[in-house]
Amino acid sequence: HEATSFAHFIASVDASSLKIIPHEKVTATNITGIGRDKSITSVAICIGAEGGFTDGEIEQAQCAGFVPVSLGERRLRTETAAIVAVSSVIMHTQ
Repeated sequence: HEATSFAHFIASVDASSLKIIPHEKVTATNITGIGRDKSITSVAICIGAEGGFTDGEIEQAQCAGFVPVSLGERRLRTETAAIVAVSSVIMHTQ
């Protein structure tokens, strides 16, 4: 896909998708139990650039149905955060 703006991306994610956005200010992982939700057909994970998302971007994502989640206490590099986020989704859906 072509590069797109953050606003366009979050607005374009299907309503039946699990939408998560890791954020360092969140202390809990809110995806426990999603494996039981049979209405979820796909997963959309927003991984921020170095420095993370702004509070405004998190608010914008929440308005579009994304759930902020924690990936743990450590600040992760972008490429590592993506792997940890996907692993967390897999772990909570089995």
